[in-house]
Amino acid sequence: MKRIWMFVFCIGTFAIADARKCSKLTPAGFKKTDGVFDYDHGGKVCENLNTRTTFGNDVRQHILDRHNMYRANLANGCAKLPNGTRAPSGRDIKKLVYNCTLEAIAQKFANQCAGHVHSKFETRPHIGENLYFGWDPSRKAKTDWFAKGADAWWAELQKYGLKYSADNSKIFYGKGAGHFGQMAWANTRSVGCGFNRCARTVYMVCNYYPAGNINKKTIYQKGKPCKNGKSCKSGKCDKATGLCFA
Repeated sequence: MKRIWMFVFCIGTFAIADARKCSKLTPAGFKKTDGVFDYDHGGKVCENLNTRTTFGNDVRQHILDRHNMYRANLANGCAKLPNGTRAPSGRDIKKLVYNCTLEAIAQKFANQCAGHVHSKFETRPHIGENLYFGWDPSRKAKTDWFAKGADAWWAELQKYGLKYSADNSKIFYGKGAGHFGQMAWANTRSVGCGFNRCARTVYMVCNYYPAGNINKKTIYQKGKPCKNGKSCKSGKCDKATGLCFA
């Protein structure tokens, strides 16, 4: 009987340790950010580049942190799938940096209030794009719009899941999960976003470089998150997240 109880105890210990690892990657209260950020009075300059945005550096950092939080969850095997299990952990997934040039491109398109239509690819060669619309007829909502958009994009993973190549070596996003695919794309290195109020809606555009969702290419390679530079092609690892610096 003692051996059986010891075996059960060990399983429970590993489960707790795994839960703790995942909880550290997702800060407490990360869903409670409404009213924290001002999207309308932050200035128009990003690292000396006039991008004509209406938000400031606090929002830029917030966008970046949100993306890297989700990417770290994926790298460490904490991202949830439709059946309650978790996506395979991944190796050499890049830690994103914020890119003001991408922001300028995104803001230029956001200013057009183009609706549910992506910008023409020739206007953003090798750059990926995610769009999100929010309803705000009063223009007074304190919603954290970029968090809401990023959460909706990433939620596609849990709704639609992943697909695999015949030999199980490549990972593809499920049908309907293209926004997730771009957010998660391992080789993407930077992100920059734009924001606009269009009639009764808000319009968000995030651009990514290099672009993801390349046909027949894997989103990421299965493996272990980095623990040191040897695990990253760049030779540089962020041990706290398991993501590799580009």
